[in-house]
Amino acid sequence: MNGLIPTHEDKLPQPGTFRALPSFRIHLLAGMSARHAELRFLQLFGLRMLEARVVGLVGTFGALSLKEICQESDIEKSHASKIIGRLVERGLVEKLGDNQDQRAISVRLTSEGQVLHRAIYAEAQQRNERWLSVLSERERAQLLASVEKLIVGTREMLGMERQEQPLHEPSSGPTSPGVALDLDYARRLHSMLGDLIDGAAGQGRGRA
Repeated sequence: MNGLIPTHEDKLPQPGTFRALPSFRIHLLAGMSARHAELRFLQLFGLRMLEARVVGLVGTFGALSLKEICQESDIEKSHASKIIGRLVERGLVEKLGDNQDQRAISVRLTSEGQVLHRAIYAEAQQRNERWLSVLSERERAQLLASVEKLIVGTREMLGMERQEQPLHEPSSGPTSPGVALDLDYARRLHSMLGDLIDGAAGQGRGRA
């Protein structure tokens, strides 16, 4: 199969195997989509995917606090803080509020950031259109409706799991990398699905 991530398959995986599981296929799709987005953002704007996403979110809402950015982008506070720092250095966002109280600080786009935000959104729309071009209009509608149901169901499953199962610190054994990888895939999937819904729906809420 020709794609961003080489695989050994030109056909659907054999039923009854791990690679045929829906979650595995979605993880594979999310990984390829995330890598493609990363390559495009680096080539066109010199930004990592999460940096571009923060610019997109701040441009969408006008101004966001660090906590809100973490919630919307599903990234850790320390990582979000570093991303904001890099964007401030590039002159794309500026901080608002009391610099002595980090909890009260919000960020908004600068004039340069607003121009870049419009370019990022236009690129995202084109990429989503190209990505969905293999589907008919009916298939697109079915996909988006199914994705919404899966997001709701997955949130419920995650909430129940957090309530029922105590969280344990990851061990240093051989299973830890697998757990970390799965969480990373989940975050990529959540972000990719969000981009898909926003871009394919063609709504203008992402415009500055």
